[in-house]
Amino acid sequence: MDGVHGRGHVLRSEPGTPAPDVADLMGAEARELRPGGEAVITRLADILVVHAIRAWIEADPAVATLADEVAMSRAAFAARLTELVGESAMQYVTRWRMHLAVDALRHDRADVAQLADRLGYRSEAALARAFERVVGVPPGAVKQAPRHVTLAPAA
Repeated sequence: MDGVHGRGHVLRSEPGTPAPDVADLMGAEARELRPGGEAVITRLADILVVHAIRAWIEADPAVATLADEVAMSRAAFAARLTELVGESAMQYVTRWRMHLAVDALRHDRADVAQLADRLGYRSEAALARAFERVVGVPPGAVKQAPRHVTLAPAA
């Protein structure tokens, strides 16, 4: 188990599970409404996302299958993929999903809720946040001016 210190105790989670103490801290920050609380909640949300990504990578049969196909461990496969494409497997998957989302918004006129479900996001808000982070504009901007939005290349 790994831990992160906070509020006088250690936040721990089993591998592959979100840290429940982080969610408790988020709730406390939301209830207390103290200066800087929004920033704290945002950072704690980032931590929960990292835990969720770890769980997905550990449980995702596609990663395991690809690693098995090339006779590598998941960790070695992920490191090699990062070396070859210049970004982590999760970044690559996210960017690819955003390519699909841009295309669907441009050509299918799909709505964000449908895309969230289709692309494996738990909510419309989660897709919208990822979309804006990767594409640089909210999904609605693509629907309003589809030709003016391009997906940035991988860093």
